[in-house]
Amino acid sequence: MMDALFPEQIQKEEGEIMRLKTILWALYLTCSLAGSMACNTVHGMGQDIERGGEKTQDAADAVKRRM
Repeated sequence: MMDALFPEQIQKEEGEIMRLKTILWALYLTCSLAGSMACNTVHGMGQDIERGGEKTQDAADAVKRRM
């Protein structure tokens, strides 16, 4: 049979649960912000790579025209 918790123990466990919830909420917000910033960074990197590919293609077309 389980022993009944004293009110002090219940308050202590509730406090620990609230602290855990606060920590998890802060972690969630941090990850969400980091994810959105990384998404913008990856998007920018994709644009840079695309421009580089276009320049390479333009250079290849120029060489082809000279031949």
